[in-house]
Amino acid sequence: MKYPRFLQKNNTIGLVSPSFGCNEDPYATRLESAILTLKTKGFAIKEGKNIRSYTKVASAGAKERAREFMLTYLDNSVDFVSSVGGGERMIEILDYIDFEAIKKAKPKYFMGYSDNTVLTFTLTTLCDIASIYYVHTPDFGMKPWGKEITNGFDIITGTKNKQTAYTEYE
Repeated sequence: MKYPRFLQKNNTIGLVSPSFGCNEDPYATRLESAILTLKTKGFAIKEGKNIRSYTKVASAGAKERAREFMLTYLDNSVDFVSSVGGGERMIEILDYIDFEAIKKAKPKYFMGYSDNTVLTFTLTTLCDIASIYYVHTPDFGMKPWGKEITNGFDIITGTKNKQTAYTEYE
């Protein structure tokens, strides 16, 4: 199993929308807040072209969503890839993902949950690259951060290596 480097200050986070796009509120406002928060914490942000679009229950057509993901994942200036949303149509992109190219590329974490399981599971099983089943980028826009966001952020930045159960659910 390949374990990519954890997210470090001055790294670039590539934002992608392999399923849902953040074109309207509350998603758009939360995404903007998250981007500002992550920049304040010392990270550069590289936005995929579809993260603010939405048409027919997805950010774009399947080929375009796959292209956005591939361009971001294979971009050597990007250190960490984060999805901006879940949805229900991510499975459509699998035929257009070049898993052989991903296997040969510098490994990097892909993070997302819900519909993003299509990629977190597939990258791990087909490419033998660890992935992170955790929040979407807009969740970093909440103020103040809840314990679940703080704990998860500590894990993706490598400052914490153990996750425990919470006593309550949000």
